Amino acid sequence: MRKFIDSCFDRNLPAIPSPNLTLDQRLSLCRQYGDFSLAYSTAVQPDLNYFGDENGYIAYATKMGHVFALGDPVASRKSKADYIAQFIAQAGRPCFVQVHSATAAALTSHGYSINQMGKDSALSLQNHSFKGKRNETLRYSERWLYKNGYSIHECRDGELGPELSKISDDWRAGRIVRRREMRFLNRPFCLSLKPGMRRFVLLSPHSKPIALLDFDPLFRDGEGIGYTAAFKRKIQGTTAHAEIGLTKYAADRFRQEGSEIMTLGLSPLAGVKKSEFPENVVWRYLYQRAFLSPLVNRRVFNVQGQAAFKRRFHGNEVSARCGPSCEVEKNIGSPSVNTRSSPMTKRPIEVITSVERRRRWSQEDKERLVAACFEPDAVLSEIARAAGIHVSQLFRWRKELCQIEEPKTETASTLVPVILSEAAPPATPIPSGPPAPSQSRRKRSDVTIELGRGRRIRVDSDIDTEALGRILDVVLERR
Repeated sequence: MRKFIDSCFDRNLPAIPSPNLTLDQRLSLCRQYGDFSLAYSTAVQPDLNYFGDENGYIAYATKMGHVFALGDPVASRKSKADYIAQFIAQAGRPCFVQVHSATAAALTSHGYSINQMGKDSALSLQNHSFKGKRNETLRYSERWLYKNGYSIHECRDGELGPELSKISDDWRAGRIVRRREMRFLNRPFCLSLKPGMRRFVLLSPHSKPIALLDFDPLFRDGEGIGYTAAFKRKIQGTTAHAEIGLTKYAADRFRQEGSEIMTLGLSPLAGVKKSEFPENVVWRYLYQRAFLSPLVNRRVFNVQGQAAFKRRFHGNEVSARCGPSCEVEKNIGSPSVNTRSSPMTKRPIEVITSVERRRRWSQEDKERLVAACFEPDAVLSEIARAAGIHVSQLFRWRKELCQIEEPKTETASTLVPVILSEAAPPATPIPSGPPAPSQSRRKRSDVTIELGRGRRIRVDSDIDTEALGRILDVVLERR
C-alpha cells in the first residue's frame, strides 16, 4: 500500500534520465571521490536512483511526489557544480539532504535556501588523542569492559552470521519501527559485508556476541583514507559501556593502521545555528525546537542523547546542510516561486531519518550499574555519564535496590531505655544504741538514661521526677 501511494504521487514527476550504473561502476567512482560520510552508502544502498554518467553521479530517491538527492555528488571537485546544475534542470527543483559547504555554495547560485540540519563529527586520527581528563569517561568504559571479562573481536565476512542476525533482530524489536529497516539517510543492515567494510563485535564474558559496530570506508584518489560509522546494534540489556568501548577500540585500530580520519556520522538537529548561506528562518526555528522538544526525544528519536554520545569523543564538528525544494519552502512561508505543479505542493512534507523510542532500563541493567557504584575507586558521575543518564537517576536506583532508608527522627514521645548501673544494697538490721556518724547515710545508687546517638544522662536514683522530666525536655529539644 505504501509503495502504491508513492507511485500515485510520483506519476507527476518529470522523467529523469538514468545512466544504469552498475554496482562495480559506482564503487569505482566512490574509490576516487568518496571522501564524505554518505559516499559509500550512496553506492551500495538498495532502491536508490542515479543521475550522471561514468564520470560521476548523484544518488536520489522519490517520495510522495518529490525528489530527494542524498549527499554530495560523487564526482571530481571541478565537475560537481555541473552535475548539480544538470540534475536540477532535469528533476525540477529537487531537495538536497546532508550536503556540505561546496555543494551548498553551488545550490545558492540556483536560488536555494540552505539550512543547517545537524553536525557530522570527525576524528583526525593521527592528531587525536584519548589522553587527558576530558576523555576520562572513554577510558573508564574501556577499562570496565576488560575488567569484567568482555573482549572485542574483528569479524570477517560471513563469520558469526546467526549470532549477529539475532543481535540485529533483538535490537529492532526495541524500536518503534519494527517491520522494516530505515532507508535513505540510513541504509538497511546487511549481514554480509560489502567490499572495504569493517565489523567489530563485543563478546560477553562467556564469549557470546552481544553488540556490533560496522564501518564504511572513505576514499580519495583511489586510496583508503579512513572509515565512517555505519551500523550500531546490540542485545537489549547490554551494558552502556559497549558502544563507547567498541568505538574507541576501532579508532585505536584505525590509527595504528595509518588511517587519516574516522567520522561518527550525523547528529540530526544538533548545533543548528544561523547559516552562512541564505536560509529559511522558519526551518531553522523548527529544527532548533525539535532538538529541544521532550516529546521528540522521548517518543520519536533521542537526538539529544545521540549528540551527547558523539560529543564524548571530542571530534571536529562539521555542519551538515539541506536545501529544500521550492515547493517545500512555500509551505513554510518562503517567498520562493513554484516552478511546477504537484499534488503535494499545498501540503507540507516531513523527512524522517530514523526513529527510536525512549530507553527503558531493565532490572538487570539497573542492578549492573548499581553494582558498579560499589567497586573500589568508582565515581558515580562517571558511571552515570557512561550510561547516558543523570547521576540523580543512579542515586534513585541505588536507593531502591539497596533499600536505603532515611534515619527516623526522634520525637519527644520516644521511649528511651533506662539502665540501673547498680542495684540497691539489701537492708541491714539497725544496731542498738546510738548509730555511728559514718553509717547515718545509705549507699548511693545511680541511674543511667540512654538517649540514643551516643548520648546518656546519669542521675541519682532518688532525683525528683518532676526535675528529671524538665531536664529531659530541654535535652531532647536541643537534639
